[in-house]
Amino acid sequence: PLARHFPLRNRIISGLSAATVVVEGAARSGALITARDALDQGREVLAVPGHPFDARAAGCNLLLRDGATLVRDAADVLEALQSLGAEATPPRKVLQG
Repeated sequence: PLARHFPLRNRIISGLSAATVVVEGAARSGALITARDALDQGREVLAVPGHPFDARAAGCNLLLRDGATLVRDAADVLEALQSLGAEATPPRKVLQG
C-alpha cells in the first residue's frame, strides 16, 4: 500500500457504499477527500463530532458544520441507512443448491 493510492482506493470504496462515516480526520486529511468523493457520488456522509480544540477532530466538525449527519452512536448510523431505503440494501442473489 502506497499513500498515493489511498485516494483512488477510497473513491472506489465510497462509490460502493451507501454512506461514509468519518470518525476522525484533520481539516486537510484523506478522510475529507473520501467524504468529498462520497458527496460527489451522491452518497450520504456522516460524522462523529470531536473537541473543537483537537486538530484530529477538525475535519469531522467541518463536515458537521456543512451539513453531514451527526453520529453519536451506532443507532444513528442505522437510522441514516434506514432512511436511505432500498438504496442502502444491495440486491441479493438467490443461490440454488
